[in-house]
Amino acid sequence: MRWHRKHALPEYTALLQKLGEAINRDGAVTEDTVARLRTESHKLYELTMTPMIRPAAHVLSTLDSRQIANLDKKFADKNREEREKLLADSEQEMLALRAERHVEFVEQLAGRLSAAQKKAITELSLHIPFATRHYIEQREAKQAGLIALLNAGAGEEQIAALLRQWISAPETSRSAQQQQAIAAYENAMNGMTVRIFELLSVRQKQRLSEKVAGYIGDFQQLAAQNDTELAAYELPRAQ
Repeated sequence: MRWHRKHALPEYTALLQKLGEAINRDGAVTEDTVARLRTESHKLYELTMTPMIRPAAHVLSTLDSRQIANLDKKFADKNREEREKLLADSEQEMLALRAERHVEFVEQLAGRLSAAQKKAITELSLHIPFATRHYIEQREAKQAGLIALLNAGAGEEQIAALLRQWISAPETSRSAQQQQAIAAYENAMNGMTVRIFELLSVRQKQRLSEKVAGYIGDFQQLAAQNDTELAAYELPRAQ
């Protein structure tokens, strides 16, 4: 938590400040801006996760066969639950549910939407490629690769290398079909984000700006916490 407060939160704040500038800038938000912010957000994900690679690899390298089997079962159970939740119905029904989530998300950030805005956002969302299946299949393949590595008695260095690849270069573990589908989805999402921003009223854009400013304030306050304040979050140590 001390590391995250000192090194990660200032970077999160910087990204949010760029987002705030894009929202408040005269003129339209462009797809290039959205794509750039998406790239920078992935860099922050990498920044946050990288310090966990070595400790995770160390723990994973110590698992015995029973623990590996249990981990494999946990993966399978979680994947089955997610498939039932996200892939059980027809693709058209899944697209409709995703559109509902998009509308709800925009309302959380920008405030109440009009019926016309909801309809427009729904139509935009329905035309975005459905890539959920590809994300799930990619994750399942990653998990299978990890389990195979553990069953083969891999050491800490090999496990760390695998985790590092997943975090820093996720596209390398995708099939050509997965890569194409996910790229098409992300590009379409960039375009939809721009179109949604254009739909917002002046008041809604102001509320969105205020929301971002609130997050910035929260992160700055957390980053400024001293060790005494941070200690309140620490878990009790076993006696």
